[in-house]
Amino acid sequence: MSRPVGLVFVLVAAVFAGCLQDSDPLDGLRAAFGDAAIDPNNHTVTAHVLEGQLQGGAEWTKSTNVSVDVPKITIPKSDPGPQGGGGTTQALEIPSSSQTVSVRFVQAGKLAGYDAAWGTTRDPKSLPDWSSPQDATQSFSASVSGPGPVFVAAQFIKDGKVVATVVQPYVAIVSVHWTIESAVRPMRAQDPAPPPDNYDAMSDKFTIDLDSANVTVLAETKYRGTYVPSSGTDVDLEVDPPGGKTVCSGTGGASSPAPVDPEQSKEKVLISGLNAGSLRILVGAGDEAKCATTFFYNNAGMVPYTLDVTLSY
Repeated sequence: MSRPVGLVFVLVAAVFAGCLQDSDPLDGLRAAFGDAAIDPNNHTVTAHVLEGQLQGGAEWTKSTNVSVDVPKITIPKSDPGPQGGGGTTQALEIPSSSQTVSVRFVQAGKLAGYDAAWGTTRDPKSLPDWSSPQDATQSFSASVSGPGPVFVAAQFIKDGKVVATVVQPYVAIVSVHWTIESAVRPMRAQDPAPPPDNYDAMSDKFTIDLDSANVTVLAETKYRGTYVPSSGTDVDLEVDPPGGKTVCSGTGGASSPAPVDPEQSKEKVLISGLNAGSLRILVGAGDEAKCATTFFYNNAGMVPYTLDVTLSY
């Protein structure tokens, strides 16, 4: 008995349609990036699949570390005289210069049929606000500013549904560096002891507003220039972290006659894991209450110093 040809065609078409319906939407990603790049359990792309450029054409592979040097700051001072002093307060601004992120998929040509929604984020565990979906074979551009790591994220979209996500480090602006030239004249005789708050007028204060946590600060001082006998040489360094304990560095000390060793200006403080908030760096006379010690200074004149501050993210 013969079988109707039309019925056979319908059966074959139904089976073919069923195969299309059951096809894995990740298959195209596997073809583009390889099986090992796809985690089928949580639909994430785990391999390095993005490539792109920084503004100015610098190529990158996984991440590029960028250091920002702020122009040198010079603070002119006049000698306050034998009573000491000369302290000022100044805010140090973190540069807000931006970089342009331009990215695409390494195997973009093999992603026909997929759309992609893009975004940038500072935290790889926090997904960004997504752009409107676009053809996954096309590139994506965005502007990022300020220090800290930047991650590029993308969602692969197939037939209107998100089928996989990738988050990859793009660029880390890892350090900001300031050089400050100034002078101050701490004066404290051993007897009688000065008032507890006397240090404030004899110290330069520098403040930095940190808008993110887990920052490392390195502050270092040294004598500026060639020693002049009419100059003082003794300053100390203090760093007040946001919500944390003050860290002090104090070497040398008062002597009679006045100290003449420029090495007394060489101080260093390193603190890691800073919280967000206001960071203060003090150069001059140490705060006895915060530093839990007693300082004496007998400077013959202003102490010219250089302060180097580096924030690392």
